[in-house]
Order: sequence, then structure tokens, then C-alpha cells
Amino acid sequence: MRKELIDVDHDKANPQEIRMRENMHRGCMWWRPELESKQDMYDIAAATQFLFEYAVNILSIYAKLTTGSKHIALAGGGALNRDAIEKIKPHWDTVYVPTNPGDPGSCIGAVVAKSKQKIVLDKQWYQKV
Repeated sequence: MRKELIDVDHDKANPQEIRMRENMHRGCMWWRPELESKQDMYDIAAATQFLFEYAVNILSIYAKLTTGSKHIALAGGGALNRDAIEKIKPHWDTVYVPTNPGDPGSCIGAVVAKSKQKIVLDKQWYQKV
């Protein structure tokens, strides 16, 4: 599944080269349509979760090594995947997930990053995971 769905170039030192070959935002029912049983669906879901955790872990370690930070804030819908976030917690002193880590929260972060402004978020804007 990894070879077919994720493009990973392990020869490069930059894990940002992890790319999905297909958009799986709406699932992957098109992948292996011959797999139809309930157990097949469970196996595909488990494998997909494993691949997501794999990618998040690699990116987390890369972020830690390149920034030297002890803290990380996550954005995007994947930040709500508690199992994946639990796997990266040992690498960080603090893992923050905004209340709304999806597109609206990402937009706020993009504006702040582009304007190079520093903002102080009070407790209503983040939660410690």
C-alpha cells in the first residue's frame, strides 16, 4: 500500500518529499475494488492509519531536528488524529493543537507567518494534547 499510495524518496534528507500519489480525503474505495469484505475494509483502514502515522512521525522528527524546538503546534485536519499525535508526543515537551486546526486555523497561521508577526495566544486558542 505504501508503494502504491505514498511517494517517499528515502535517498533525500528532506522528508517533505513524502507525497500522496492520490488524494485520499474522501477515502480509498477505488484502491483495490476487488476487496469488499468487512475484514478487507478494516485492514485497509488500519493500513491507512499506519501510513498516516508513519508520515506524521517522519515529519515530526524532521521538524524537531531542523528547528531544535521542544514545542510543536499542529494545523490541518490531520492534527485531530489522536492516535498519530500520541505517537509523536515522546519527541516533544509540548504538542499544541488549535481548537480549529482545519482550514480556518491554517489561514490564521498563514497570515501570521507571511506578516512575520508574533502573536500570543491565550488558552481559548489552543489546547495541550
